[in-house]
Amino acid sequence: MDDAKSCFILFAKQDSNAAARIEQHLREAGIHVSLAEWGDDSGRTVNGLLEEAIADTNLVLILLSPSAVASDFQIQEITASLSREIHARGTNIVPILLEDCTIPAWLANRHPLDMSVNFDDGLERLTSQLKLMPSLELTNLTPQGFEELISDLLTQIKFEPVPLPKGRDVDVDHIAIFRSSDPFGRPTEERWIIETKYSKASRIDPMTIREVAGKLMAAPGYDKALLVTNGIVTSVTREYLEKVNNVNRLPIRLIDGPELNRLLARHPEVVERHIKVGLAS
Repeated sequence: MDDAKSCFILFAKQDSNAAARIEQHLREAGIHVSLAEWGDDSGRTVNGLLEEAIADTNLVLILLSPSAVASDFQIQEITASLSREIHARGTNIVPILLEDCTIPAWLANRHPLDMSVNFDDGLERLTSQLKLMPSLELTNLTPQGFEELISDLLTQIKFEPVPLPKGRDVDVDHIAIFRSSDPFGRPTEERWIIETKYSKASRIDPMTIREVAGKLMAAPGYDKALLVTNGIVTSVTREYLEKVNNVNRLPIRLIDGPELNRLLARHPEVVERHIKVGLAS
């Protein structure tokens, strides 16, 4: 299948009408769509359908609703081997929120597209994002251009850049503050060190994580580290990152190439400022 203009839609039987509407809209926009239903009647499971989907395309939409989440226990947690395969292939998994519901943990960091409030508006946003995703030419950027792109993107998602200290005591690409609030409404402030890794190679190895961990340890007063790369992260690297986060207690957030593409698709204004794109017709 032509990945540049194709996607796979996974859905529960109860959401078949919504799936059909999405399929029709995307087809009219020139995007090839394959539909697959899970559930007791079909005899097909989420894990099985995902295995088929990632072998056929690099873009998978999963429709979520209360009934969908309740219809198959596998939607709550996919197998470890399937998770590794998704990461290894760099497959874009996009959760589509049809109704307000609890998003399965393995999908929570994949930037759900909310269509629960206005379905028609959500359709337009979905179509725009899907047409943009395959067209991002990150390989045309220089390392400096990539760093500038990430700085602009992080500003759009509410990170506040902070000037690097004089003398560069903190040897990082950027530092930033992220403000939010705790569950009781009290303002909170996190100080992040930010590293960008632009790589012509396709995969990121554990040494890169080790370097970022070392910089976080050497930067007292900073709460977390963010590593953004255009590359694919190997399963070995992800296992090492999990050890760093859970055993060494060093909070490092990693955004790899597929997740970066999803973020950029949500911010076309950033793409237009930094990347040459050719939107699918």
